[in-house]
Amino acid sequence: MESIGVIGCQMDLGATRKGVDMGPLAIRHAGLIRSIREIGYDVEDYGDIVPPVVHREGSPRMRYEKEINETNSRLYHKIHDILKDKKFPVLLGGDHSIAIGSVIANADQHEHIGVIWIDAHGDFNDEQISPSGNIHGMPLSAICGCGPESLVSFSGARVDPHHVCIIGARDLDPQEKEKLKKEGVHIFSISDVHNIGIREVIAQ
Repeated sequence: MESIGVIGCQMDLGATRKGVDMGPLAIRHAGLIRSIREIGYDVEDYGDIVPPVVHREGSPRMRYEKEINETNSRLYHKIHDILKDKKFPVLLGGDHSIAIGSVIANADQHEHIGVIWIDAHGDFNDEQISPSGNIHGMPLSAICGCGPESLVSFSGARVDPHHVCIIGARDLDPQEKEKLKKEGVHIFSISDVHNIGIREVIAQ
């Protein structure tokens, strides 16, 4: 029987709109653990990581940078624990900034990983080109070593941007689009998915 480790991260500091921090609770309440067991998997729930209480947003170019880094560092170590326990990690969030700790932990354990990023946005901004300063628009860039190094300071592992595929992109910032092209990230829009199919997109 396969084993799965579920971990939640109650993060909403990376985004302007609040409320996504309730995602882990809502998904569990909807019966996730029970449903996974019903299809034949062993599941261990590792609980939730809760970000520290914040009093100031910090730099408007990277809002809540310190708190987001601290939370991702804790998540990174928790994902390591799940992998050490020989379980497949399933992360519940939370805004997209939590991908930093999760993906980097896997990159530490498995050499030359690839990332399939299913999102309308590229999340490939950095503190210089971000229109908002919201860190949930920067995680993929940081993971690939093309973004703020302060967000990935807890590990030296990075993902090769040539091994990254964004599926469903429809809203890329102009400078972000140029950066994605320069770094060699593969991008497929919704129309690409409709025209050639999701399996074919992933195969490319």
